[in-house]
Amino acid sequence: MPNSSIRRLALIPVAALALAQVGCGLVPLEVTADGKIQVAVDGETNSYSSVVTYDPNDNEDYRKYKDQFEKGEIESILIKVIRVNANNGATWVAGQVDVKSALAGDDGWVTGVSSWQGLRLRGEPDINGNREDLTDEIYLNPAEWDNYDELNRVVFQGDRGAIDFRIQGVADTGPVSFDLEITVTFTVGT
Repeated sequence: MPNSSIRRLALIPVAALALAQVGCGLVPLEVTADGKIQVAVDGETNSYSSVVTYDPNDNEDYRKYKDQFEKGEIESILIKVIRVNANNGATWVAGQVDVKSALAGDDGWVTGVSSWQGLRLRGEPDINGNREDLTDEIYLNPAEWDNYDELNRVVFQGDRGAIDFRIQGVADTGPVSFDLEITVTFTVGT
């Protein structure tokens, strides 16, 4: 998509905590945790697209325990607008998140693992024509998607290395400028 950028603000790895809880015992254990990705969305037009790479192996605990869990599932995805910037012209955005192993080629994308429509950035104009910035959110249940098994395979069964996230979408008008947080709730276990 044309001339836009998304920069990674923060990615908080919590898989390591979940994996540390698993330990090396023989008792089956499941742990549910959240992972968060924050991105700043800035586009001169009404569209945006970018790829962000996250490598959980940068975390020492993850490297230490990643081979001890046998299964994992994405339970839910929450898409939330956390800030609307002053230069934003859009009142709503729609989009999707695609994922792949960073080692996979361009044909390795699992597309639309998270998609949304009508995420509002600004409210209706008041009597003076001013619009209030919103921090809207959408809750998604990935188990309802056709590619759910493929998503879990890439994240939990693949090389367990770096993962590429492609975030792209459109708005009603441009420019587009806001901060987005994606919270992924997952369960890992033995």
